Amino acid sequence: MLHLKDKIKNRYEADGHSLGWRFFTSTLASSKSPNIALITLNPGGSQDDLINPSFCRESGSAYFDESWEGKPVGQSALQIQVQRLFKALAADPRDVLSGHLVPFRSPSWEQLKGQREQLAFGLELWTEVLERTSPALVICIGGEVFRSVKAIYGFGHESCTPAGWGEVKIRFAERAAARLVGLPHLSRFQIIGRERSEPGLSEAFGRFWKPHI
Repeated sequence: MLHLKDKIKNRYEADGHSLGWRFFTSTLASSKSPNIALITLNPGGSQDDLINPSFCRESGSAYFDESWEGKPVGQSALQIQVQRLFKALAADPRDVLSGHLVPFRSPSWEQLKGQREQLAFGLELWTEVLERTSPALVICIGGEVFRSVKAIYGFGHESCTPAGWGEVKIRFAERAAARLVGLPHLSRFQIIGRERSEPGLSEAFGRFWKPHI
C-alpha cells in the first residue's frame, strides 16, 4: 500500500495544507492480515509533527510508544483509553491496523479546509485499505468516522446502546464479513474501563469483548 503515500502527498500539496499529515498510526506490517482496525477522524494539532512518521510507524503503535500533548510516552487521555480498549479485546497492538480517516492535520475538524472534499478523499483511501485487509472488527472513534466507514461497507441498519455517560451512545452494525463499532471521542468520554459503561461496550463489541481475560 505504499502507493497511497504518494497519493496523500500529492493531495496535500495540491490542496495547500501546511500543518503536515499522518495516515497510519501503526506499522505497515499490521496491514497484512489484521483482525482489528481502529480509525479516528484526522490528526490534531496546530503545527506539523516533525518527530513521528507521516505514513506509518516502523515498529510498535502510536498509542503506546509516542508522547502526545506533552505527556510522558503513552500517557495522554486518548492513548490510555485505547490501551485499555486493546486489553479488553485481548488484542496485541502490533497486530491492530490503526490510522486516520482523513490524513491532513488541523487544530480542530471545523478548521480543516474543504471538509467534505477531504472526507471523500479519506473514503477513497480507506475503501482500498479495508478491501485489501478485511478486518473482522472495525472500530471508529467519532460519529463522522462511523458514518463514513458504514458507507464503505454498505450497512443499511445500525443499532445503538447507552455508553453509560449521560445521553452518549455507542453505535454498531454487523454482517457476516465484519462488525463495525462507533465509539464517542475517547479523550472526552473516557468510557473504557468505566464500570457504568461496561454493559454497552459488551453489547456493542459482542464476541470480541473479553475484559476479564
